Amino acid sequence: MEKLLEFATLIKDNKSSNPITVLSVVPNNEEAEINILRFRRKLDEYIRQASATETKVNAITTIDHNPASGISRASRELMVNIVIIGWPHQTDILDKFFGETVDSIINLVDKNIIICRSVKPLINKNRIVLFEPPFSEKEKGFELIIQKIAKIAREYSIPVRIFYSEEKTRSSIEQILTKYKINIKPGFEIFTDWDEIITEKIEQNDLIVFNSSRKGSISYMPSFDKIPSKLEKQFPENNIIVVYPQSYKRDILDEVYEDMTPDNLVKGIETIEQIGKGIGSLFRKRKK
Repeated sequence: MEKLLEFATLIKDNKSSNPITVLSVVPNNEEAEINILRFRRKLDEYIRQASATETKVNAITTIDHNPASGISRASRELMVNIVIIGWPHQTDILDKFFGETVDSIINLVDKNIIICRSVKPLINKNRIVLFEPPFSEKEKGFELIIQKIAKIAREYSIPVRIFYSEEKTRSSIEQILTKYKINIKPGFEIFTDWDEIITEKIEQNDLIVFNSSRKGSISYMPSFDKIPSKLEKQFPENNIIVVYPQSYKRDILDEVYEDMTPDNLVKGIETIEQIGKGIGSLFRKRKK
């Protein structure tokens, strides 16, 4: 919780009067009231720590049978723009956590979601390495996420290296930096293999930021379903941030992109995969 609060304070807009809200979702059982009191006492400690940085922090504890629905309800009521979630520390439950809990959260919470793993102080980072897949600039939360990453780079004077595969993505990032007069000059490098993050491109002290996406969104790829677990296993010594930017509503996507909807894109990818499998099967049969 301390590291999450530190990160939230870091990326918070200095001009914003809105507070940071620390949320605990307590299971709806016979011990709910006892757990609420216990969590509130712990949250009070974090609020006192945050007050030293002159950051306004609210603490909320809610009862819900499902953590995802509790987060979703609170995020709507508070009209938050970013939800920050901690990375599980037990590797044996990592796949289960990302397979069930996070899937539920990203499907129910229509906000920008950031999942953080912090194993080292941010101040010791060599670079921020940001992965921006195709069409990521089309997501509703793209501009805000770029601003937050840029703020980290400015605060710690860390250079930024951006891996991308579409020129429109690079152009959109440069436009955002110009629009908000953000004085950083990231390095850009073409990257196309989104099924596998090449370890040679990552240094041990890099902060890895991967801009993922929800199923059904314009920038979604099937390989993104396992990206948190892949990053965890490939880069055990690195700090990692996985971002799920807020997406546009389906009716807006239909209007803006007409035939190029997420479902059509996914169906097209699935069709290509099936054709590939069929061709492979045909060659195997002919070899016989």
